[in-house]
Amino acid sequence: MGEAAIEVVHVGSASRDLTRDDPRGWRLGGGATYAALTTARLGLRTAALIGVDDATVEARELDLLR
Repeated sequence: MGEAAIEVVHVGSASRDLTRDDPRGWRLGGGATYAALTTARLGLRTAALIGVDDATVEARELDLLR
């Protein structure tokens, strides 16, 4: 049997939210990022197409979406 179909797709661009809680001085943010994480945590099969800049392309937050 194949994989289940994607139920939700989020499309948008990420932002870098400034914070003192992270050694980088920022954390990955933006509406598409948070919406994708939320629907995935709710158990929906989620896909996300999120634009990021060079500084965020290796952000550990993206591993949560992979």
